[in-house]
Amino acid sequence: MSAYSAWRVLPNANDISHLTAANINRHTPLKAGVLALRGYVADYPQRGEFSIDFPLQCIERDGDEKTRIPVQGRVWISIPPSVKVEVGDAIQVSGELRPLAKATNPGQRENRWRFVLAGCWSELRVKKPDGVRKLQAAPRYLIARKIAVVRNAILNHYQNAFQSRSTPYPRATAQLLTAMTFGEGGLAEPLPTQLRDDFRVAGMSHILVASGTQISYLLLLLLGFSKLVSLRRGGLLLFVLPILFFYAALAGGAPSIWRATIGGIFIAWAVLAGRDIDGLSLLSLALIVLAILDPLQLLSLSFQLSFAAAWGLIAFAPTLRIWAQRVLGKSILTDFVAFSAGAQAGVLPIALYHFGRVSLAGIGANLLGVPLAGVLVATGIAGLVFPLAALNGFLTNGIVNVAVFMARLPGAQIEQPPVGLLLIMMIYSVYLAAIFMAATRPSGDDESTPESILPALREEVQRSWQRRKTQFSGWPKVVVAAFLIFTIWVGFQYWNAQNQLLRVTMLDVGQGESTLIRSPQNRTVLIDGGSDSDGRRSNVGQSVIVPYLQTRGVKKLDVMVITHADADHCNGLLNVVREIPVGLVLDGATGNDPSATEYLELKREILKRKIPLIPARAGQKINLGEATLSVLAPILPLQKGDNNNAAVLRLDQGKFSVMFTADIEKETEERLVRRGANLKCTILKVAHHGSQTSSTPLFLKASRPQAAIISCGRYNRFGHPTTGVLQRLSQQKINTFRTDLDGAIEITSDGEKSWIQTTR
Repeated sequence: MSAYSAWRVLPNANDISHLTAANINRHTPLKAGVLALRGYVADYPQRGEFSIDFPLQCIERDGDEKTRIPVQGRVWISIPPSVKVEVGDAIQVSGELRPLAKATNPGQRENRWRFVLAGCWSELRVKKPDGVRKLQAAPRYLIARKIAVVRNAILNHYQNAFQSRSTPYPRATAQLLTAMTFGEGGLAEPLPTQLRDDFRVAGMSHILVASGTQISYLLLLLLGFSKLVSLRRGGLLLFVLPILFFYAALAGGAPSIWRATIGGIFIAWAVLAGRDIDGLSLLSLALIVLAILDPLQLLSLSFQLSFAAAWGLIAFAPTLRIWAQRVLGKSILTDFVAFSAGAQAGVLPIALYHFGRVSLAGIGANLLGVPLAGVLVATGIAGLVFPLAALNGFLTNGIVNVAVFMARLPGAQIEQPPVGLLLIMMIYSVYLAAIFMAATRPSGDDESTPESILPALREEVQRSWQRRKTQFSGWPKVVVAAFLIFTIWVGFQYWNAQNQLLRVTMLDVGQGESTLIRSPQNRTVLIDGGSDSDGRRSNVGQSVIVPYLQTRGVKKLDVMVITHADADHCNGLLNVVREIPVGLVLDGATGNDPSATEYLELKREILKRKIPLIPARAGQKINLGEATLSVLAPILPLQKGDNNNAAVLRLDQGKFSVMFTADIEKETEERLVRRGANLKCTILKVAHHGSQTSSTPLFLKASRPQAAIISCGRYNRFGHPTTGVLQRLSQQKINTFRTDLDGAIEITSDGEKSWIQTTR
């Protein structure tokens, strides 16, 4: 088992992902390896709006035109959505082989484990349809292929049934029914984005994913039918187990499915043996079995959410039921509310940790939607044999209407920055305390109130404390007290020291630039915010910059600097302006380029919000408390070209300084040197992402930095940073840090010393 776990945690010595390591060199531009790979589609393709994703079991790659080299391992493949492939197909793909991306910004969650769980340690993106060629249809993974055929037949069966009754949108209704009955994973076409968003906001996404809920209802049906036909002992197991295993495979075999399947097996065994059934014990047993079979499943989000929801339903919902009955009285509605709230409460801390989202509509939506979904699982399966199209159509549309209605309610969802592990532990501690309080209520007092429980709880705590006091007599008391005081003092000193430092954080925004300055007096400056990388062109503000500012508790930006009008420096700032108050905008753009649409839209938004907008000019200074931000350029008269008129800034704190050079080129660098500007600095932000047009030997000699930082996209199409710039930095023995290799770069300083920390 330990050997298996080690194989899952680390790639094999001959894994194809090791080819990517040869392409990573700090002193050369980062280039992706272009390969032609042959292999088999190793799992059901995940069909999205913009790509089809799946693991490829590799067998060989092209060395040159005449040779093919055998390879091992799996690669995560993304291909255009117009290409049709199925599990088991033998295919050839051509594209850029890259290592799996890691978290690149402070506070960002690691998401590469979903690929590792699929056995992939590298990824390959195919940009054009002709980069995929099918070699043979389904020579491997025949069982998975047969299951896919069955799922497609089920979908067609539902569609034909709805068409025969002239049901509106028969294809869409059949897709939804299939997703709710067998899970969304195996659909040939993805559900509409708007519909999935409505289910998410309403807290009902779990209905679209095959989970323990479906297994539970299926097991109840099977046990009920077994009792009806008097199946006992061996006949019961022979009837129930094959159906459960077949359904689990048909539903995609997610962790939640296997958890519920394992639980169902033990329930059937308990019924056969005449034993009592304890839900928490079954849940614990399923957790232990799955963790032993594959320890990495503990890192899976679906695994965490599945067990958290089951725990909330089994362990916490009965406690909520006790409290609800004292307030609302005993009724079926009270029980429904308690168990719906219990499941939602179980997943709440995990959702806050990963997403920062809370669905306030979830309790009410699940109160209506879950019972309907439970009935739909039964009627959906029965509809494969009996003519239940009218009922299934009614139930499917009913669940959709509940989700859409709840998602449209004001305040249906609250979004905030993802929280840390400490708060998650505190929330679960509150849950356990509530369970303990309910468990210690006076026996036989069904009408007791929360007030009557507190004295009993207080007495129990006092008795426990008296027992513990005898263990800490004499000198142990002094030791414990001294240790606590020392721990509090160290924590306070660390917190105080961290808040007295100047922080400069260059975010990883791909092929673009964005830097946050935060002074010890908590004054903040955001310099630029844009990207030209694939997938980040228009949403870098929403996906990277704003979340980072939220997680760092930035409530207001004192100054926002637009160094120039290029999109890769400003297209993300529109989201920032709309989300966070800004005190002042320092504008280094000349405003003469009508094609700079992103900049012009940003400027209109700034003027609309009546934010002071001041042109950047050499000689300006901004007081940040212990630090000062000075403007060294643009210098009048302006030059030709937006890059050479960009705002050049210098940050000073005591003996520490940082130079921000935007995208200036050789002409402006020489102009600054000739004017005798104070260019000597501790840290140099290399101009123009390391382009050959900048960072001349003359400028580097004048600035004499101890370290240089470069913002550039991973495998960007410009070849930044260029070999020439990297060589010039190396020749002058300047330590170089790059966002494409190091992720976000954070510099801290006390005015005397400085420290650089990278995310990767």
